[in-house]
Amino acid sequence: MGLDAVVYKNRSKLPLDPERAGLRMEESTGEWYCETGNVPEPIRAAGVEALHKRLGNVSLIAALGREAGEVLPGNSVLLSNVLYEGGHAGDVLAPDKVGVLKREIAQVRERASTVSPELSILLNDLDELVASAEENHNPIAFV
Repeated sequence: MGLDAVVYKNRSKLPLDPERAGLRMEESTGEWYCETGNVPEPIRAAGVEALHKRLGNVSLIAALGREAGEVLPGNSVLLSNVLYEGGHAGDVLAPDKVGVLKREIAQVRERASTVSPELSILLNDLDELVASAEENHNPIAFV
């Protein structure tokens, strides 16, 4: 058990118009899906995920939360929405919080005298997720 995060592609980044292809969008995540499972081949081949990252197992997420907690307040987006639990599938980081997360990532890098290699990897992965969320105008979903 662990924590993964995904950003789904914006409709403009799919090879076909998803609605004309019979797909529906999950409003909370931006994920395109077909109720019958019959996704047209061009969309299946291209995929609906813009980016998928494995953030870590339960114990790693807990350790990273403690480390980041040394420089951020407990109500920060990073701590309260990302690193608060090692398996919170189904949660979504709304687009209005993505910019806040971006600033907090920079704060951790600036304020921490040393950052463990594991936290550095997490921060890099989160930077990529933030960039993808901004590019696709979609939230970061935890799966």
